[in-house]
Amino acid sequence: VEDDLLRAITEKHEFPGYFPVVVIAKSDLAFTARLHAALEYVQEGAAFDVTERASSRNNYVSYTVQVHVANAEMALERKAFLSALDGVILTL
Repeated sequence: VEDDLLRAITEKHEFPGYFPVVVIAKSDLAFTARLHAALEYVQEGAAFDVTERASSRNNYVSYTVQVHVANAEMALERKAFLSALDGVILTL
């Protein structure tokens, strides 16, 4: 199953390059700070970009994270890393 996922990611994305991960979390300034600090740590100087979009009632925030990665394996590692952050409800 993981081989199929890696193959699909490789077919749809050009590596090295940016890989998008959507992170859904409760609206919380502390989480936003944790997310940015975690990305600075895990990217080790590699580029990333984060855009935020609040839900209609401002209870949740959708963060679209673009991480620059070398390959599909690294893309999945970054997604797993972000999924494990305290406060994350869902990653896509």
